[in-house]
Amino acid sequence: MDSLKIEVRTKLRYYVARTSQNYRQAIDDAVDVVAFDAEKRLADIEALNEFGVGDKLQIIHPSGNQDVVEETMLNKKGEPIQEAKGSGYYVRVPVQA
Repeated sequence: MDSLKIEVRTKLRYYVARTSQNYRQAIDDAVDVVAFDAEKRLADIEALNEFGVGDKLQIIHPSGNQDVVEETMLNKKGEPIQEAKGSGYYVRVPVQA
């Protein structure tokens, strides 16, 4: 992707500013290096919203987005857990090649 257009003709300045800020943060997050265990194919992620085993998630990545259904989640110690309760929780999840 080379550019992104946000339709703003009928929007308030606040909407434009917040939308731009959110897109900028999402783009920056997508290209940041994520902790990844290549041998076990586990990614360390920070939960921003509550989700759990069985939930459908969308992995957003520069190489392409990927929809996954979480079958396994681990806490930082590597112990199986059923849910991440939201902001402040860090979990390890399997990712596809």
